Amino acid sequence: MKVSSLKRIDYLALPEQTTDLDTRPWTFNITWRTLTDKFLAEYRGTAQRTYKDAWNQFMVYCGIESGMSVTRVPDEDHVKAFRDSLLDTGQSPNTINSYLAAVRAFYRFLHNYVRKALRTGKLTAHRAGELQLLIEGVFAVRKVRVSNASGRLPTTVDQSRDLLASIPSNTKTDLRDRGMIALLLGCGLRRIELVRAVRRDLTPQNGQLLLRIQQKGHHAKDAFVVIWSGVERMLRPWLTQSPFKDPDSPLFPSLSKRDAGSTLTPRSVSRIVRKRLDTIGLRDHSTHSLRHAFATIALSSEDVELRDVQHALGHSQITTTERYVHQSNRLAGRPEKAVNDIVFAEIPVTDTTRPDTGLSDCVWP
Repeated sequence: MKVSSLKRIDYLALPEQTTDLDTRPWTFNITWRTLTDKFLAEYRGTAQRTYKDAWNQFMVYCGIESGMSVTRVPDEDHVKAFRDSLLDTGQSPNTINSYLAAVRAFYRFLHNYVRKALRTGKLTAHRAGELQLLIEGVFAVRKVRVSNASGRLPTTVDQSRDLLASIPSNTKTDLRDRGMIALLLGCGLRRIELVRAVRRDLTPQNGQLLLRIQQKGHHAKDAFVVIWSGVERMLRPWLTQSPFKDPDSPLFPSLSKRDAGSTLTPRSVSRIVRKRLDTIGLRDHSTHSLRHAFATIALSSEDVELRDVQHALGHSQITTTERYVHQSNRLAGRPEKAVNDIVFAEIPVTDTTRPDTGLSDCVWP
């Protein structure tokens, strides 16, 4: 989250609520346990567990016990020291950055909490202004740079083409897996976005096929990605051959006898993709490698700028996208078109199970 996106509290223009509060530190009349519970209540499932573990570790590092009253808030120096201590213990950059993400999430929550406390008179404008500066300082703490070693990710055009061409058209499972990988690679989707998609999310608009996706997190708005012709050719055989054509059916359901038609789990998607990657010798790669490939290949095009890819990947911070190396209309689909033209255009697609009947029977307005 960018510091500039925080709503600044202009305490110079606000009257003090009470003078007595000025003699105390930043007191909210609440314990750290209660404040943490309020913070975590905004998340569910894996995100909540991840943030809880990381935030609790940060509190332990700062010497904060959950039963203590909130009278002081760790500042950017504490966050930097915490980051450096994780480096000293040999934690990987990705692990450290996940801890820092949890810390930043708490301070985003704290920013809103401070605003409410100011409005209700529980905090003076002067103290709120000081906390605002503290929060901005925390957001200025740099993450650990993640090295992107060449050769470990399927970021080359040849590797991407080999992966798609290696998947046959002999069975419905083949067709499903090829369509799934085409979307992951051609549109830069996350696993969770792929898993949440249902058939009615495919929407034709002005001669262009769009896919509505529910983005990462529970508060993120739905978005649309453009499916260009090359990716569509990979996807169409599965759409016509799928035995599950109800509009609310998962776009890529399980085909096992026990769970036929049910939604695939993110772990199942990872297993399927890893199996396909193994067949071309990319055994150290993962589903997320396809997202890396999408970003890297898109940025190789002269028509695509960094901010295009930032929006395509749904990154809140452009610094997250910079590892793959302005403002644009998301539905222009420039990154998707670049990957479509570079990777998919020359791959022949054959469907040996049934003649292609087009998209009219499997896409709903």
